[in-house]
Amino acid sequence: MDSAGLRRRSRETSKQQTGATATAASLEIVEVKSPDSSTDTTASQRPPQQKNHDVDDGRVSCFPPITLRPPTHSRDEDAAQPPRFTIDLSEKPEQRYRHVADRMRDAVAVSDLADLFDSLVRSVTPGPLVSTLHALARHALRRLYCAEETAELRGIAAASGIALHLLVAFNVLLDLLLGCSSGGMRVVCPGSKDGSSSRILHFRTLDWGMEELRALTVELDFVRRPGGPVVATSVTYFGYVGVLTGVRRGLSMSLNFRPHHDRSTWRRRFGFRWHQIMVVLGFRQSVSSVLRALLLTPDPELDGGDAGGADTGAKQQKKWWWMRKKSSGKPGTTHNKPDVSTPIIHYIKNQLPATRSTAAYLIFCTADEGRTLEKDNGHGQFHSSSGFHATYNHDRADEAEPQRLEHAAHGAAEEAAGMETIVGMSMIRARGMERRLGRASSRLKAKAKSKSGSEHGSRRRRKSSIGSADGVHNDDCSREVSPDDVLKLVLNPEICNEETHYAVVMDPGLGKVLWRRAFPLELPPDSGSADDATDGDAPPGRHT
Repeated sequence: MDSAGLRRRSRETSKQQTGATATAASLEIVEVKSPDSSTDTTASQRPPQQKNHDVDDGRVSCFPPITLRPPTHSRDEDAAQPPRFTIDLSEKPEQRYRHVADRMRDAVAVSDLADLFDSLVRSVTPGPLVSTLHALARHALRRLYCAEETAELRGIAAASGIALHLLVAFNVLLDLLLGCSSGGMRVVCPGSKDGSSSRILHFRTLDWGMEELRALTVELDFVRRPGGPVVATSVTYFGYVGVLTGVRRGLSMSLNFRPHHDRSTWRRRFGFRWHQIMVVLGFRQSVSSVLRALLLTPDPELDGGDAGGADTGAKQQKKWWWMRKKSSGKPGTTHNKPDVSTPIIHYIKNQLPATRSTAAYLIFCTADEGRTLEKDNGHGQFHSSSGFHATYNHDRADEAEPQRLEHAAHGAAEEAAGMETIVGMSMIRARGMERRLGRASSRLKAKAKSKSGSEHGSRRRRKSSIGSADGVHNDDCSREVSPDDVLKLVLNPEICNEETHYAVVMDPGLGKVLWRRAFPLELPPDSGSADDATDGDAPPGRHT
């Protein structure tokens, strides 16, 4: 099928899926047409069934809604909202995704995971070994580390007709080959008279050369009981049960490809590759599976007043722990629960860096702070900011030593085809974002100064100088942007490019996805009708 036909079929599939997901939880929105015909979408409330839940939890009411305005003549006009589904965690794992599989049949046919598997194998394996790996894969790739995730994959395989070994390969190899941009930016809340009310929003674009996957982009709302409140949301691919992009109340997270890993000794190099083999065979947990546990594990500190859901999760957690301990001594058994403890925030800061994993950038945001973990096998380093915080596909140290990144880019080319370009462009994306953020922040300051008057402006200048004297960096204190600038920054061609599969803006304060777009296979400048490319494709209640 030619690329134009694939794009058309993917877009038609998205429309059919969107119209057929009436049971999925949807946010009530306020839509305003601005004079330049752009569309404003505001997440003003949780789904209807959550209204009482929000009233009971005072943490939510302290965060006013933020309106995001897509700029005109941007990629937003060529994008569509991914189909949205509700996943009930109280159902048996084998049954959770059946309704999703029914709606995604056409997208599965378009994507052709068998061909995608061939591409994945060729990208990480020398040519002579490809045929051998094909023969071994059907017998060796039968499970993931966690029994719950394995059961979900078996249910997806049965409902969709996709071979189980293809789904396992998809889940254990995908997070090794993704180029992305992620981070947090402090946004001034609407109605703030002096700019004192602001919070972090988490932006994320996912880039990859595997074009067939675009048709599989979905948004999943997780609930713990039928009709219960949404406890977490993930934007991902159908058939992928780990988490690449997700948000729960009080915490958002995303995963970026990291080209560096510790090659200082033979033991380090061997340990890294051995861990990868163990992940592929299902004996160790993948990074995306760890993020899933951080997203879905009940935590009273984050869940707030949802005592019923937390109690239910705690009972299930005890059962899983008992089963996991029982099976952990038997070689070849599948573990039932990942090794994640609560409180989640404490675990991330104090225990996650020392866990075994492949190399990755793990980005976490709360309403007050953005934090990136440069993760390697058995160790990691955090960088954080209470203002603007962005992560691409290079280490913080690469900015001082560009030749270090050049070496990493060559290494990424050996890891997977196409990654050298993504890594090589990482620094360019970072510098461009810094320039645009500076201009957006300056515009906001000038606007606030003119509105509040010279007296108030001088008081803010004195306050800023005091903050600098106390060792608080201006980067943290003053680099805020307006809601109108958020999507301008995210949709800039250097950040959201032709390899971007989807883009997301999350609000960790409210625990919601505020804006999301999935991009079709090809995006010629002036192709397709406006009716096909705008939010008009989605039924009422589907916009956020």
